[in-house]
Amino acid sequence: METIDVQQFHVWSDEWVGRGDWLAAVERLKRDGKIRFFGVSINDYETAQCPEADR
Repeated sequence: METIDVQQFHVWSDEWVGRGDWLAAVERLKRDGKIRFFGVSINDYETAQCPEADR
């Protein structure tokens, strides 16, 4: 397989937004054609936990 359609991150937390270089890695994977899209899953009972990921 050359390209993954969706890279999914599970159990998202806003505190991860500024931690590490995960976003740069995701952008590099997209630029290199390794993934087409990425997304995050959140807990149904904590829907307010994800506003920082929506940018």
